[in-house]
Amino acid sequence: MSRILIAPDSFKESLSATQVCKAIAEGLQSINPDVHLDQLPFSDGGEGAFELFEALQLGNTIEFQVCDPLGRPLNAAYYGFKDGSTAWIELSQASGIALLKDEEKNPMRTSTLGTGLQLKHALENGYQNIILGIGGSATNDVATGIFTALGGKLLDRNQNSVQACGAHLKAITDLDFDSLIPEIASAQITVACDVSNLLLGATGAATIYAPQKGATPAQVTALEQGAEHLAQIIQQKTGRTITSITGGGAAGGTSAGMFGF
Repeated sequence: MSRILIAPDSFKESLSATQVCKAIAEGLQSINPDVHLDQLPFSDGGEGAFELFEALQLGNTIEFQVCDPLGRPLNAAYYGFKDGSTAWIELSQASGIALLKDEEKNPMRTSTLGTGLQLKHALENGYQNIILGIGGSATNDVATGIFTALGGKLLDRNQNSVQACGAHLKAITDLDFDSLIPEIASAQITVACDVSNLLLGATGAATIYAPQKGATPAQVTALEQGAEHLAQIIQQKTGRTITSITGGGAAGGTSAGMFGF
């Protein structure tokens, strides 16, 4: 008897790994009903990891209302592991491109605020070891949405608040860390990604990924300039250089921004 292992990842913006497994299994069984199939949905740390944790019953699903990449109300979930201190937050749950219709995709307008609200909730509920999987984003805000959700403030030259989104990166002239939630000080946050792109340049966040998220050539240029400007502000405020981090360009600069903030 034939035995086949089916171990796919998800198909981007199409099918989850579990759905792919099921489809392949049905196809194989239609040809050979006697084949023995082992189904092992797989994830590289991006979209779909959450679903696999649920299937393996490694902890608990925590769901509540946050917002989608355009700021609209959305119920999204993260996963709390049985140790009570570790949580998995999947950026695509609240800030994913699959949440938007084609005509809504615009990285100038989208933000990671919803993901930040999930991170805030996890920290305030005792999860101090956070793993943030950043695949499948709809954003290019360099984690400014996450920063504001945690209490940080983006300020313009008049010390007015700046809304977190790709279009407003160049308007930021100052960062206020004073109102960050206290739990962040003792937290360990690991950003999980599977690419090596830097934040800026020919292989950077805007150049490579923004067109996939609906950006026009002019918007790609604006997002590149905005990210470069924000990197300079972060350098001035924190002394951290975010432009040389391997993987810093992932998810619209989310990993670079998280390191900087």
